[in-house]
Amino acid sequence: MGYKYSIWLIPNNWKYIQSYYKTEHIPHITIKTLLSQNEAFKEFDMLKSHYMIKYQNNVHDFDEIKYKRKNNDDDDDELEACGFFCKIQGLELEHKPHMTLYYHYHNSVLQMKAPTETLGKVCLVNTISDDPKKWYII
Repeated sequence: MGYKYSIWLIPNNWKYIQSYYKTEHIPHITIKTLLSQNEAFKEFDMLKSHYMIKYQNNVHDFDEIKYKRKNNDDDDDELEACGFFCKIQGLELEHKPHMTLYYHYHNSVLQMKAPTETLGKVCLVNTISDDPKKWYII
């Protein structure tokens, strides 16, 4: 069962990022996930509407970033992913901030140049599906 409801930081140039890197999902930085719908709305109301995103070059395997293990869910359910680590100005997260490019990992994607620094918008997202292509902004 996917990741319930999430709060994402979506780069203002997400359509360009999606096209340039050929991602099948909405490019985003997860702020929080595995929330009930009520929790998601409460958490969302406590955040600013926009934050600046600065990406680090080179693609990394996110094998050490686990959301479900923290909640005692089945670790095998975790999606394999890779992308860019990043910094978000004015926002501290419980995990290392990152933008997933692909929900798989292969060495051929290692030497990709990161997007330029950009502003991102905080959004509520339905991430209930197991398929990232079916996640959508509420």
